[in-house]
Amino acid sequence: MAGFSNVYSNRARNLQFLKERSWFDVPLVYANQRRAIMAIEKGVPGERAFDDAFAAWHYSPSATAHLRRMRPRSPE
Repeated sequence: MAGFSNVYSNRARNLQFLKERSWFDVPLVYANQRRAIMAIEKGVPGERAFDDAFAAWHYSPSATAHLRRMRPRSPE
């Protein structure tokens, strides 16, 4: 399981990267605190899987553009 930041600017950037790039990075931190980055190429099947997921979640390109224009809501 993986999670992404829900901070507005991070969320919009992560969505854009997942939609536009043919690869994505997974940062890792080992028990000894050493760090690594695993780069994964999506390939054709991966691109299709992401496209299908975004379509199911209603994240069309226009919806992603809308996210970039949105402002975070202030706490009520």
